[in-house]
Amino acid sequence: MWQRAWKTLGIRRLLSTQASIQKSRPLLKLSLGLAALGYGYYTFDNVRDAMKRQSVYDISPYKLALYRTVPLSFMTTLAGKVAAFKVPVWLRRPFYGAYAKLYDCDMSESAPLESYATFNEFFTRPLHAGLRPVSPDSLVSPADGKILSFGKLDSTTGLYPEQIKGVRYPLRTFVRSESLDQELYYCSVYLAPGSYHRFHSPVDNFKVKKVENIPGEVLPVAPWVMRLIPGLVSLNERAVISGTWKYGNMYMVPVGATNVRSIQLKWPSGVVSDKLKKGDEVGQFEMGSLVVLLFEGPKDLKWSVQPDQWVKYGESLGAEPRRSWSFF
Repeated sequence: MWQRAWKTLGIRRLLSTQASIQKSRPLLKLSLGLAALGYGYYTFDNVRDAMKRQSVYDISPYKLALYRTVPLSFMTTLAGKVAAFKVPVWLRRPFYGAYAKLYDCDMSESAPLESYATFNEFFTRPLHAGLRPVSPDSLVSPADGKILSFGKLDSTTGLYPEQIKGVRYPLRTFVRSESLDQELYYCSVYLAPGSYHRFHSPVDNFKVKKVENIPGEVLPVAPWVMRLIPGLVSLNERAVISGTWKYGNMYMVPVGATNVRSIQLKWPSGVVSDKLKKGDEVGQFEMGSLVVLLFEGPKDLKWSVQPDQWVKYGESLGAEPRRSWSFF
């Protein structure tokens, strides 16, 4: 008797489950259909927008649409909103601590984990005062990071600095300026997710004259991606800080990336007038990214770094060779 009852109940449950599945199938198909339709429109709109930007980006619209296959712009906006949420005090140490451990953040350089109300505050945390001595050399690193490329433009490369070893980008598209020449030096510093994310003046007497915010993509700037996409830095959002120093023109360009839509500078976009000392703070990223330096310098500038070398802000990038004077 009990066996029959359980058997009957089991059959009823099975039939009920099957009926539920049958009812949910049309809803599932409708959801998948709407998702496919939405993504199809997203792809179509990407191609249409890429065609409009073709003359500015100097890239095939279909290639640009391919780079936008994953909705990185939406993801970046969402990440920015999440990073601004206030984190409860009891959750800060395990949450920030897990990130610090994953990306090897040196927390001995800054305030305790509980000090940061939001992930943005944690990510852009300042260092303890006096922690970074600034080198007396002419040119110092603007940030903590990895040297991706450095060198000098010449007749063989034209106006195409090296993005990373063997991969180049168009300089005119990158800084949106016609007043450029082939005597410029360049250097790129990649800020990893665990790096200190503020950046500083690389030279003394940097007279800032103009800041231009250039909208663009938010493609990742990890070294392996930079190798795959020539001209990536000239596609991404960036801020061109232009001015002069003792040897001529200086361009300092913080570049945005995935999850990095916000580049906070000490000046608004437009014409400015400010003079910075070497090591003065210029701004910060609200996630990891890249700082590119383009500048006129002495003809005999001697670089003091190597490709793929990790540097701290304030450490020497290069200097003029010391000259020995002789009267005979």
